[in-house]
Amino acid sequence: REGRRSDPLDLVSGGSFSCPGLRLRLAQGRAITMAMRNRFGCLALLALLVCAPLAGWQTYQYVWYQSLLPHGVEARWIEYRKQAAWGFGPGADEVGLIIYRLEKASLSKIEEGGLAYLSDASESPVLVNASQRKANERRTYWDWKRTPIVPLWSGHGEHNCGREPGIGAFLDRNYFRCKLDPKTVSRVNAIISSDNAFYARGRGGSVVIVAPAEKRVILAYSG
Repeated sequence: REGRRSDPLDLVSGGSFSCPGLRLRLAQGRAITMAMRNRFGCLALLALLVCAPLAGWQTYQYVWYQSLLPHGVEARWIEYRKQAAWGFGPGADEVGLIIYRLEKASLSKIEEGGLAYLSDASESPVLVNASQRKANERRTYWDWKRTPIVPLWSGHGEHNCGREPGIGAFLDRNYFRCKLDPKTVSRVNAIISSDNAFYARGRGGSVVIVAPAEKRVILAYSG
């Protein structure tokens, strides 16, 4: 049988030697191996079917939340996000607080150019072709100023989860203030009360705050 690949089963069943018990065990082992390969193949396919839509959804979310920032401000990821909405359609009420981590290149430009850079970037149109325009759309903000925000928000509802002026008062709608992390509220209040951050207003009752010293971008909206 020169040139023929030997089969382990031939070694226990050929010629004058016979061992049916060992042959059976080898056959069972081979069947188990094939079954495991099929199982792993099915698991890999299932993982692909589950992970692919999840990756697509995460990419969509990343593009969407980036689109809420002004031109010239790029974020690496979201550190904190709390949002709520009541009703449907154009008349729906929305409120939210999102804190982004600034991307390094964008942070360097903001540190170097400051208020002038943010104002110019917001007013400069992004020239892209039609296929790229949707991915590059950004929310428009205007009237950039240096903090502190004056007058600081001071209105509040009848809730017992905080009445101090600041970001909590701005977002105090339908108990939403009560859902915010108190440490995050204090951190944001420290930023908007300082003199080393920048802010601008946008549509829908939104305010964006760029804090280069903290390497953060804060988006708050209540409208």
